[in-house]
Amino acid sequence: MSNTWIWRLVVPVLLLIWFGFLLPDVLRAFRRRRHLRTLGFTKDDLKSKQRTLEKWAEVMAAKLPDSLHFSQLDSYSWPARQKRDDAVSALQADDFRSLGLFRAAPFEWVADFYVNEELRMIGAILCTKLGKVHLEFMTAYEDGSTVAFENTVECGHHHPLEHQWIHCGPIPAKELCAAALRDRLTKPTKAVNRATAVPTYEQAMNASLAQRKREGFTAKDVQRLMDRQNKGRKEPSSK
Repeated sequence: MSNTWIWRLVVPVLLLIWFGFLLPDVLRAFRRRRHLRTLGFTKDDLKSKQRTLEKWAEVMAAKLPDSLHFSQLDSYSWPARQKRDDAVSALQADDFRSLGLFRAAPFEWVADFYVNEELRMIGAILCTKLGKVHLEFMTAYEDGSTVAFENTVECGHHHPLEHQWIHCGPIPAKELCAAALRDRLTKPTKAVNRATAVPTYEQAMNASLAQRKREGFTAKDVQRLMDRQNKGRKEPSSK
């Protein structure tokens, strides 16, 4: 048996194995480009990373809904159960009363709302579409403005001056409540109760959403969002 005959047999086999390894990546790239075309991307939009990010910014702004609405849920399976339980314990320790579970349509967020009428403060445990759980404390004021403190990292978005979200970093729920009480504005607060807490939060969210639609997104906004999502997928969820 000559060496030439052996190579004629081995080379095609090696090429098939190599192609088999590459095929999944090729198919994924093809599906991704086809999906981008359905969103309005052109060949020019895909020539550079900067132009692709700019096009994504246009698509994201165009797809933002005019408003969101919270509707009550009977139950929900929390992906980060321990974080949710820790937040509930902190809320109950500060005499917050549960208002139940709500889903934000058309988004995929789920919120577990609470209220403390004496402190005039709304508490919300939120779960994003990516399964990330965080806690917020919101205070409403007589002039119609609100301020919320949440235990997340800075998002980089410009919120309306009359509806601020303060990112305090990933601090424990108990510390977040203390920060919200300590650092909220000293102007006259508005009374909140079981009937008004969720509508008050929804109104603040819709005001922030309306501003985002007016201002749109930038390529930097898109890159920041992608970085946060990639980081979120790599971090293990708390069970």
